[in-house]
Amino acid sequence: MSAGERRATVGMAALVPLVSTSLWLFGFRRTTVWIERSARDPRDPSAPLPLVVKEGVAAIGRVRRHTPWSGRCLARALGLWWILRRRGVAASLHLGVRMAEGKLDAHAWITHDGRVLADSDSVWTEFPGTFASDSTLTFERK
Repeated sequence: MSAGERRATVGMAALVPLVSTSLWLFGFRRTTVWIERSARDPRDPSAPLPLVVKEGVAAIGRVRRHTPWSGRCLARALGLWWILRRRGVAASLHLGVRMAEGKLDAHAWITHDGRVLADSDSVWTEFPGTFASDSTLTFERK
């Protein structure tokens, strides 16, 4: 594992439970405001974008597989968005909803340049009622 991969994994392992706790204590709006403010100024804009995206996506996978606090999709998506934004990568958060067996089901995922990151490309069709953020976590219906 490279130094960048280690840094992304440790960051994600700390960030996912922090975001989960913040969502539980303060709710979605206050959590996203905090994340947006802390991610506003990219720290490492010189890193090559494909490498930064690859490291962030790999970190999410490792945290999901190897930690007991892998979090729900929203905490993972917000953590990935934060890490990518801090490294100078524009990414969008998507919130999708659907009815499954008479119950409302929701999912969150991240895209970069129109590609779904750390999730299946099928989320677009599985969750047809989708809201997407721009790079500042402002949402509009897609």
